[in-house]
Amino acid sequence: MSSDRPPALADPPIRCHHLTHSHQREGAHRPVPRGHSEEITVDGETQPVIVKLGVWVSNTKTRRDKLAADQLDGLRAIGMEWA
Repeated sequence: MSSDRPPALADPPIRCHHLTHSHQREGAHRPVPRGHSEEITVDGETQPVIVKLGVWVSNTKTRRDKLAADQLDGLRAIGMEWA
């Protein structure tokens, strides 16, 4: 399956980075709506890329039982109480 998405966007730490910024901007007490997207700049790309942050959070929350302990710890560290 091919994707037009830059490989960097498949990297969970990048998404956690943007989730951290979203929490700082909006407040950690506010959930990320499923439809929320962030426009980011990715090295090597000429145009900004849209990251569907709300979908990623929702999917990660749904699949949290499959995450490693260090992944859950990282999510808790940025304020994801469900982790």
